[in-house]
Amino acid sequence: MSLLITVAALVVAIYSASTKDRRLDLLFRIGRLDICVFSLGFVAVIYLQFYEVFKLNGLTVASTARYPRLHGITPNDAMDLVILGILAWFAVHMPLARLTRRKIGQFQRLTNELYWTESYTELLSLMERHQKRFFKIYRSDFLLSSLRRYLVPDPFLGVRIHLTLDANTDLVALKGSLRAELLKLGKSILAGSAKVLPKYEREQIISREIVRTILLSPKTVAAIARTRPYFAINLVQELRADRTRYDFVDLYFTALLRDSSSVLYDELENNQNVGQFRYYLNPSNQLLYFFLSDVQRAHDTYLWKPVGDYSISLLDHLARDPGNDTYSLDMGNFSEVEQWHCPLFASIRFFDIMVREALFQGFSWHMGLIHYIPQIVRRFVRNYRLDDPLIQPESEWPNRYSYLIYRAFDAMSDWLLAIEKVDPAQNNVVLRSVGTYIEPDNIPKSAILAMCESLRTVMESETLPENFKSYVADMVFELYFRLRSSSISSSYSKVLKQALVYGGSYQRTKDAIYRRALATAFWRHRNEYSIKNPSEFVDELAEAMEAD
Repeated sequence: MSLLITVAALVVAIYSASTKDRRLDLLFRIGRLDICVFSLGFVAVIYLQFYEVFKLNGLTVASTARYPRLHGITPNDAMDLVILGILAWFAVHMPLARLTRRKIGQFQRLTNELYWTESYTELLSLMERHQKRFFKIYRSDFLLSSLRRYLVPDPFLGVRIHLTLDANTDLVALKGSLRAELLKLGKSILAGSAKVLPKYEREQIISREIVRTILLSPKTVAAIARTRPYFAINLVQELRADRTRYDFVDLYFTALLRDSSSVLYDELENNQNVGQFRYYLNPSNQLLYFFLSDVQRAHDTYLWKPVGDYSISLLDHLARDPGNDTYSLDMGNFSEVEQWHCPLFASIRFFDIMVREALFQGFSWHMGLIHYIPQIVRRFVRNYRLDDPLIQPESEWPNRYSYLIYRAFDAMSDWLLAIEKVDPAQNNVVLRSVGTYIEPDNIPKSAILAMCESLRTVMESETLPENFKSYVADMVFELYFRLRSSSISSSYSKVLKQALVYGGSYQRTKDAIYRRALATAFWRHRNEYSIKNPSEFVDELAEAMEAD
């Protein structure tokens, strides 16, 4: 009896001293089987404790050959064994307790408690431990509910069959699709029986609430990015391919960029190996490898949006508070050390890796470069100042903004030069026209339009030094002559020439200012280019200027 009292007192003391979230966790882990084991053990302990009383009243099991007595074991010894057995059961079974549909309500209360007490370490450990079972409930991925979904008829089946049987439709050509529709129609015959199958709708609603209120909370996502960054990869794989996954990735990459010590910065610094204009994606850099080794994942989650949006938001914030804008300071050791902890540089480098992967993987989409790169460069130029007394205006990169502008143009140049290393038959490099309208599935042409729009911003700036304007323009001119000298990329040189004239994809205001600045920069460095008589290029610029 003393052991029973000691154990009971210990359990009560531990439970009383536990926090609310620990108590909820304990209740969450206790299942029906645990209750049965405890109940049977409790009855056995009471029986053994009062064994002599039951014996005197004839309530004990008779000692027969069928039920032999265990010599040497007293009722007190047996009671101690039962108590130890119960303790052993809970010690082994409770840590292995798994999430079930019946416990999803308790799981929600526990996650809410951990969330509101900001116990993110315990919350994420709990989510990671029950990840598979939780998302099974989230998708209602069970035999009976899956069978019900399969048997429930498509409510738009009749409409789609009517459209398929339009009078102008070629029935022979659509024989296969009609067969599939008729099979679905046959399946609907079983719909009556499907109604008795469970949907587990209540459990699914609760799990979706947990995702919406807990996993899509900026505070939780920030904790994931800081303490369990690779757990996010599992969540992206588990979340449905809808707005939920998109929102999570948006919050996640924003949190990564906001924290300059996050795993994103480490992986970008550790992923510098380039060969044949393509970065080597090391599987050890799990985040970059997951999203970019197959750029379809980056495309499905619009990965360029959180990266580009954060840079734009940061630059706008700095424009409102120029006194704290460190990017207007002199270079210092920025290009050697500080750039690897800079969100603006990280954004450019991330776009660089992502666009190159899309190009070499044959992916037909510009990956957001045409929308975000010109906007980012425009804000670099807008925020540009030379107030720092340590700045040397005649240096290659007077301040950090000038270095970031250079890195953006350098990345765009490499996206174009990489044309020579890919199959010219790839859909994403097949040029349909040398005109300056957008071809969103053509990466090199998108890069040209983004580059020339960015160059226009640089050349029209009233704050950038003239020598730096010429420096940037010279990068583009050199690229033009290099493309023109190659049989593979010569057609793109024609696109680049047209885009240079118009400053992007179409003609805008202040064309005369832009073109005169461009011509001035060209003549300043004309003797450095790879051809002796670049008259064709100059004539094109002159004709455009005279047209104004």
